[in-house]
Amino acid sequence: MALINLSIPTQNFELVHNRIGEILTEELQNQVLSYYRTEFDMKVWKERDIQFNQAELPSINVIMERADYDNMHLGQTDGNTRYFIDAYYKAKSTQDSLGDELASNRLQKLLGAVAYILRDPKYKTLGFAKPFIQHTRIESMVFGKPIKQDASHVVLGRLAFIVRVPETNVLVTAPAFAGNDTQVSLQQTDQGYYWTI
Repeated sequence: MALINLSIPTQNFELVHNRIGEILTEELQNQVLSYYRTEFDMKVWKERDIQFNQAELPSINVIMERADYDNMHLGQTDGNTRYFIDAYYKAKSTQDSLGDELASNRLQKLLGAVAYILRDPKYKTLGFAKPFIQHTRIESMVFGKPIKQDASHVVLGRLAFIVRVPETNVLVTAPAFAGNDTQVSLQQTDQGYYWTI
């Protein structure tokens, strides 16, 4: 018999993941529409695992990499959650510049803009009411080397963004658990044991 008799709510790291994508989409499009920064005209994806084709570049992919927990006590634990913001850019050589240099420069400008957005004091709490977000910080930025694909050069960069956010459980009084109250049993297979209902 199950002891958790409520629908498990959305976890805070999921809310943060979505908020990062929303913020980047809104702020980059604002740069395009208000300041004519066409180099920021792109889609922001969530956890995309299908390889981008050149027609989709530039693009950003927001990935949750891991969560490390501490300060655990009954009903709450604090998590340092790391998100990767992967940015992809392409450029062709022109009469004045080589494609690899153009792609690298544009990628650096894009990840610089992403870092600027996420460091801005207006987004210190990512738009959540205080004290939901305990703190945010940019951990690192790394840049790949441009790869020649057809007539273009494609380059990838990654920004690691850390968000400290608590995760909570609703405290309820659970009924006493007796071994014969459950319908779950242990099954043996050639691959090992697993639980089944």
